Order: sequence, then structure tokens, then C-alpha cells
Amino acid sequence: MEAAAADRQPDIPPSAWAAASALSELTVHAAWAAANARTLQWGASHRDAQRAKEVALQLEALLPEGAAPAVVQLSLAAAWYASNTRRLLLFDAARDLRKLEEAAAELAKVMPPETAKSVKALATSAAWHAANARSMLWLDAERDLTRFEECCRQLPALLQGVTDGAAAETPADASRARAGGSAGDLSAGDLSAGDALRRLDCALDDVAPLWAALDPAALRRGDDGGAEGEGEATFEAPLAAFFAEL
Repeated sequence: MEAAAADRQPDIPPSAWAAASALSELTVHAAWAAANARTLQWGASHRDAQRAKEVALQLEALLPEGAAPAVVQLSLAAAWYASNTRRLLLFDAARDLRKLEEAAAELAKVMPPETAKSVKALATSAAWHAANARSMLWLDAERDLTRFEECCRQLPALLQGVTDGAAAETPADASRARAGGSAGDLSAGDLSAGDALRRLDCALDDVAPLWAALDPAALRRGDDGGAEGEGEATFEAPLAAFFAEL
């Protein structure tokens, strides 16, 4: 944490840190929403999708006009491309790859090329980390996590001049405020979502007993015996509709 904090450049405006923090959180939750859905962990997938949508709405105020929708589509396409590839759903993966490249091209129209490239790398690294972790390809997942954290460190500097320079509340600030703490400056340690990735992974241990208790017949019906928000038989179409509202 101290080494990461030492890398922070104090001349980067708060709006760039806020945008970078929100981008990293969006890509993490989009990645896990897809990876968890593809491994039938509906409750966890639903929660990640909900949080991704919340962060996506925050990005509307932090990025140039037209950038937030492109980032959302890029993050979703990257997430589904990685997860579908790992599940050998190659037709779906090919479709998602086309969507990924289309979204990246749109993002490059409203952001400097190097910044758009870094956002794409952030999304794909998060997506492959989640997909590889869910496929128990631990070495690949660790490699993807390293790449993701590198992108997190580079992104604030690249976002200078892209954001409007206004100080905005970040997801981390909001969390601290809800917990009764003060909203201080973000450090590189706060920005890096490597810990968030691991926490999301570990949190699924809490879901496993609930999943084991589900009635297979209920799963085929698309419910879990009455628990709200879990047990959908398929998640990809609802998730796409979920973000289409943005």
C-alpha cells in the first residue's frame, strides 16, 4: 500500500482520480457479473450488475459526452467475450468480440487514443481475470490481475484533460461517507481494484451454501423458491437490457 501511494502524482486533478476510480470499479463489477452468470452464481451476478449500473451512472458526470455509454458497452462486451470464450461458447464470443471492437472505436472518437487504449486494456484485464478465476486457471488469473493493476496506476495521468477538472465524489468517498468516515484524498492504493477483485472472489464463498440448497427444479423454472433477485435461468439478456437503460 505504501509503495502504491508513493506512485501517486499530486498534480493530477481530483476529477481524473474520480474518473479512474469509477472506471476501475465498473470494469471489475461488469467482469464478475458475466463470469458469475456463466458459472450459474446468479445472486452474485445480480449484485455485481447492480453495482456496475450505479457506477456507470456516476461516469456520466465524470467523462466527456458520449464516453460513458461507450465505456459501458466496452466493459460488458469484454466481460462476456472472456466468459463465453472460457465456456467454449465461441459463436457468442465472436459476437462479443465484434461489440468490443466497435465500442473501443467509439471510445477513441471522444478520448485521446492512448487513453482509450488504456481503458480497453483495463476492461479486458478485469474480464479475463474474472473468467480465468471462475475457470480455476489461477496463473492466468494472477497475470491478468497484475495487468489490471498496472492499468489502474496509469489511468489517472492519462485522464488529465479528459475530465472537466471538477472535484467529484468517488465510489470510495461515498463508501467512507456511508460508514461515517471522512472523504479524504484517493491514493493509488485506493484506486487499485486488485483488493476489490479478491474480495469479490472471496465473497462468493458466502453464496455457495445458498446455491447448494437450491432446488434444481426451481432453477429450471427460473426462480429459487421465492428469494427475491436470484435464480434467473439466464442472465445475459436481462443484463444487456439492464444497461440499455443508460
